[in-house]
Amino acid sequence: MAVSNICAAVRVSKRGSINEAVFIEKYYMQKDVEIDIGGEENYRGIIAECNDGTLSLKWDIDKEGYTHIDIDSIRAIWLQPE
Repeated sequence: MAVSNICAAVRVSKRGSINEAVFIEKYYMQKDVEIDIGGEENYRGIIAECNDGTLSLKWDIDKEGYTHIDIDSIRAIWLQPE
């Protein structure tokens, strides 16, 4: 899949996800994103919270809900076109 609007890739270090959480909060909080964790499908939604190494992604497909993703499992994150 070629994606031309990739804003940044999140590199995970073995020392933890503090820097990644700060990066996500600064550039992606409350924004519509797509997240790749290495599986066949990506996660889409609005980043609602980023605490204790976990990112909470709010989505609204059939009804409102949340997906919680371990920050260390994130391979790439990018903004969705507006």
